[in-house]
Amino acid sequence: MSSRILFVFCLLLCGCDSFVRPKLYPGSVVDAALHRLDASPDYDLISFERSDGKLREYYFRDIAESNDIMIYLHGNAISAAQQTLAFPASGFGLDVAVLEYSGYDAVDGRPSNRQLELDATSLIDELRHKHPDARIILAGTSLGGTLAIITAAERDVDALITFAAFTNTTDFVPAWARPALFFRHRFNAVGNAKKVAAPWIIAHCLEDPDVPSEMAMELAAAQVRAGQSPDIRLLPCAEHDVPVSHWYPIINDVIGQMASRPKTEIAAVKDE
Repeated sequence: MSSRILFVFCLLLCGCDSFVRPKLYPGSVVDAALHRLDASPDYDLISFERSDGKLREYYFRDIAESNDIMIYLHGNAISAAQQTLAFPASGFGLDVAVLEYSGYDAVDGRPSNRQLELDATSLIDELRHKHPDARIILAGTSLGGTLAIITAAERDVDALITFAAFTNTTDFVPAWARPALFFRHRFNAVGNAKKVAAPWIIAHCLEDPDVPSEMAMELAAAQVRAGQSPDIRLLPCAEHDVPVSHWYPIINDVIGQMASRPKTEIAAVKDE
């Protein structure tokens, strides 16, 4: 490729990226000071060092009697601080860690597939180090659910729950925007689904107006082709965010699954 063609290609790619980024990560362009004021007082804001040395943050609620931690990855339109308010006062009976993404809520950096993946895998490493005996449930909604799939393909977790996750971003955009998404923002969950070894519940509103429930079926099919047995829950709702009322039976089922399948067994499966 000549230098002139390469230069033009880079201009087009950067232009697409500038157009796509605020649309894909709208929560990153909202006033961060307002988000911080919105955080639940039940959560502590904790800083941690990412694997590349950059500082990131998460909100943590410690339930004294719990030895299970749910790491929650939020959707693209809100912040982690706002997400803490959406959870019930009980915290589902689990310790809850809500990750804040690069470029969101006064956290430095710019959001991208790679940056958010580094955020999530580094938080798992951090919590495994601080709580070595804890069982970790990785959960996420929408973009967070898709990120959770990618993360669970890279790190051992004791269970995975995804709410309204999508297959990959390129399924939503016209062909002209795909180069920017492919290189920086693809979030290829369907390609990573086959590598997820943890018990996985795929929850999706049957009439989701934003992410078709057919994507949940496609994610499940990718797991089945890899010899896994995902638990797919197509729920009688017509919302993009799965109502919290549906979470309790799902989380209770996951806790039961973890009790019958130790995390050491999960690690062994991934090593095969």
